[in-house]
Amino acid sequence: MGASPPNTDESDLKGIKMTQTVNGLGEGASVAPGLVTVEAAANALGVCTRTVRNMIDAGELDAYRIRGRRCLRVALSSIEAALIPVGPLPAPTTGKAVGA
Repeated sequence: MGASPPNTDESDLKGIKMTQTVNGLGEGASVAPGLVTVEAAANALGVCTRTVRNMIDAGELDAYRIRGRRCLRVALSSIEAALIPVGPLPAPTTGKAVGA
């Protein structure tokens, strides 16, 4: 019998695909929905893990500690809320004068 693939929790956050592997859990087990590791949050935001921890300390990201453990999980909804949309990008210029 072949080995089964590790359990994963996949979320799509504004086009960023995050996959969190959960080792040591039985078949059908899953992570708390809507929560990712500090590392996954850092990858999604394009920053280092220290920045994510600073954002948690500042109240900019919602995070939860697993009871009896030191590991943190960050709420996907707060990662989305931390992303501030910018206006439309200007059209690329061709270098030609207007009306030429």
